[in-house]
Amino acid sequence: MKATILLMAAFSLTFFGCSEKFSEVLVPREPEFFQNFVNPSNLASQMPAKIPEMNLLETGRDYPMRFVLFDNSSFYYQVDKLGDGYGQWRFQDGALNLFASRPLFDMSISLTATEAVGDSMVVRFLDRRGFQSVKIQFLNQTVKKESLPVYTKSLKDI
Repeated sequence: MKATILLMAAFSLTFFGCSEKFSEVLVPREPEFFQNFVNPSNLASQMPAKIPEMNLLETGRDYPMRFVLFDNSSFYYQVDKLGDGYGQWRFQDGALNLFASRPLFDMSISLTATEAVGDSMVVRFLDRRGFQSVKIQFLNQTVKKESLPVYTKSLKDI
């Protein structure tokens, strides 16, 4: 019995302990923290044309994703090689949960802070490769316009 427990513990440490995506500490934040990222909902119908002018959340080049949150709890997303569309977000347990129905699967993503102070965040989700945890940053495009990478839409409509 002890050998089985030790073997399972060693496997867990080997499999999970060596991965950066499992090492982040998630810190619950108050709803006010996330309000900085929210845009007026009357602009939602103007996506994606207005995306360069919106407050948005964006990941890096390893897993390119963008999210524009609106004050009616909806969001617009662009995920390279997957597609774009709209979904709903809600605040729960110190994080934002984003959900969107897709043609082949539902997209469920958690946006969580990694520090009690500052704006360090990750998005966590499952994909065909397993659990993913990707750093994401807030871009306040209404104050400082940044050149956004070109979005590549999927031709497979998945």
